[in-house]
Amino acid sequence: MVKNGRQSGRRRYRCLKCGWSFTKKQELGRLQKILWQKFVWQRYTLNQLANEYRHSINWVKKNLDLAALRSRSVDSRPIVAVSDATFWGRGYGVLVIRCPRLKKNIHYHEITTETPFEYLKARRAAEAKGFVMEAAVIDGKRGVRAIFDDIPVQMCQFHQIQIVKRYLTSRPKLDAGKELRAVTFTCLF
Repeated sequence: MVKNGRQSGRRRYRCLKCGWSFTKKQELGRLQKILWQKFVWQRYTLNQLANEYRHSINWVKKNLDLAALRSRSVDSRPIVAVSDATFWGRGYGVLVIRCPRLKKNIHYHEITTETPFEYLKARRAAEAKGFVMEAAVIDGKRGVRAIFDDIPVQMCQFHQIQIVKRYLTSRPKLDAGKELRAVTFTCLF
């Protein structure tokens, strides 16, 4: 076979014996891996990927869903669980439980609202993987403390500072406010 030009940006070949022209199909596993890397690490949008590969956005989504990801083995041991949720727009967020000692996220799942039930599901999933929680660091969300009532719980310093900022001004005028603000920021380190 010999090269026979390009069609839609893909290489065409022609058989020298029978004259049949064809386009070699790309390996889907490899293509899915490339799509995933561009989407996650190079921050391509679905629209950009669809334009680059000349397919629909639904085709890109389907191939991203089919991408085979490496599963990481995580050591099961006693941990201090740091949990919080972050949102992108309304109705789409991710709840993460991270172990700072291991420097790994031990569990995450997508959520639409941040409720104590979501934290309970995350805790159960982490414990099902074999982790034993010695303590937890959480934000000030109501009801979340009750999920971790059998272990010591600490509120995240960032969220503590946000609460103090909510009740004080950025530049308090009274001496008590100035002292409270100074105490809040000296406790960080």
